[in-house]
Amino acid sequence: MAKKAKTVEKSAEPTIYIGKSLLGLSRNTVFKGGVLPPHIEAMAAKDETIKNLIVPVSKYQEAIKNINVKGHVLNYYMNKQKTNKEA
Repeated sequence: MAKKAKTVEKSAEPTIYIGKSLLGLSRNTVFKGGVLPPHIEAMAAKDETIKNLIVPVSKYQEAIKNINVKGHVLNYYMNKQKTNKEA
């Protein structure tokens, strides 16, 4: 007899935005349960750098270190990101 998989609901991990501060989104903003407010969802849909610079809180230290490593994907998105003054 096959074992039935347990379906235990687990709350999603909080996420944190590590990119440049933008109008309506500050650096180090934490999102409870990884859920983005509608205006942040809209911003992330328009700008892939925002979406890719939101990381799980458990990976924050590693992400901050990697954001300064030339050739790392986080470094790429940080350098590609425009500030409000550039937009």
